[in-house]
Amino acid sequence: MKFKIKSINSLIRIIIGIYILLIALVALGNFLSEAPIMSAPECQAHVKVVDKRTEEEWFNGSPDETSYMTRSYFATFEFPDGSKKEFAINAAATDEIWLWSTGTITYKETAEIGRRIISFEKDPEYGGTKVMIYTLSHTIILFLIDAGAITFVAGFIIIWLKLMSR
Repeated sequence: MKFKIKSINSLIRIIIGIYILLIALVALGNFLSEAPIMSAPECQAHVKVVDKRTEEEWFNGSPDETSYMTRSYFATFEFPDGSKKEFAINAAATDEIWLWSTGTITYKETAEIGRRIISFEKDPEYGGTKVMIYTLSHTIILFLIDAGAITFVAGFIIIWLKLMSR
C-alpha cells in the first residue's frame, strides 16, 4: 500500500497532529514520573545543615575539549536522631542554605524516587526565611521546556516544507 500526500497543507496537518501527540506524551511522561513523589506524605523535622557540595559532570570529553558540563548541588541535613540525609537542591538555594544553620525541613521520600526537599525554613537566628526548593511549578517548567523544544522542531519542519513546496 502506497501512502500519497495530496498537498503540502495535508502534510502540515499531519505534522501538527504528530506535534499534539508528542506534547501529550511529554505531559503524560512528566506526570507519571512525578506522581509517586506528589502522592507521598510530607515530612517535617528540625535539622542542622552539616554539608554542602557541588558535583560537576562532563559530557563529550574533558574540560580541555569541546564538551559541556552539568552541575548538581547537594545539602546534607542532620536530623534529631543523629541520622544524616542528603538532598539535591537548586543553584539558588545553595546561596540561601548556610552550612551549620538550623531550621525546619519539609520533604517527601519514596522508595521509587528517593527523597525530595520541598523547603527549608531557617531558624530566626539565621534570618528566619523560608527557602522554597521544589514545587509543582518546577515540574510545569520542565514540561514547558520539553514542549518548547518540540514546538521549535515542528515549526522548523513546517517552515522548511513551505519553502520546499514553492
